[in-house]
Amino acid sequence: MIALAEKGLKYTLKEKACRADIPKDKDLTALYRSIHPDQNATVLVPILQHHTKEGDVNIIESVPCAEYIEDAFPDKGPSLRPASPKQRNAIRMFLEIAGKWMPFGVVFSKTEDLGARLREFAVASKNLNAALEKWGEPGGDFLLGANFSMAEVIIAPFVMRFGWWDYFRGINALKTIEELGCDRLARWVRAVQSRKSVTETFHDMERETQLNYFKFRGSTPCKATIVVKGGTIELTHIDGRKCGANNSVGPWVLAVAAGVAAASAMIKARK
Repeated sequence: MIALAEKGLKYTLKEKACRADIPKDKDLTALYRSIHPDQNATVLVPILQHHTKEGDVNIIESVPCAEYIEDAFPDKGPSLRPASPKQRNAIRMFLEIAGKWMPFGVVFSKTEDLGARLREFAVASKNLNAALEKWGEPGGDFLLGANFSMAEVIIAPFVMRFGWWDYFRGINALKTIEELGCDRLARWVRAVQSRKSVTETFHDMERETQLNYFKFRGSTPCKATIVVKGGTIELTHIDGRKCGANNSVGPWVLAVAAGVAAASAMIKARK
């Protein structure tokens, strides 16, 4: 939906049940099965339906949806995929590194693995910061300076879900990034979080819905205390209990999983 908003396109949003803890919407399932060649594939969202004179175009997966919108409406709004081969390569390389920098490892981890997931996040953050310094352009805090591109369109939803850290782990992700010395990455995160197309289209589960889903998974939030030192993250306490050398306080598991409300978007061709 971020690409739709950037292009200024009118669309109809349909929210459908697609979480693992409840039955998936029958119409959504039927539509997905009509698109995906593997009839046993897990039904996922988003699904983009574009009504054209030549017939309907149905697309699954976030990246193909965003790229289709850019391809179908190149003259609408800002260009999300630059013409410059150098800039296109910067986007590809950035996305390759950003794919290893996600909020879910820390949020989904077992308690005994939380310290390791935090250290992995520290490494991924430093790598992404280096990528922004290497391939980023001046004039603004996005990858291409002042120009919001496919780099931000694709990663922005994950940036917004770093808010789960605060609620389910008691850790402020942006503060942690700053304490790691990743200043360029921190500026990029702030720019993404303040982009109108991101803030107005991001749909997260309500807290009560999240908690119900986590109960379904046998999970419970915990409050973790960390110290950033020597360019890495050390886990010191979980729920007030001091961690041992292996960053663990016990065998119990505190794993959470995403269950974002399903949505499919339909847009009308305006060529």
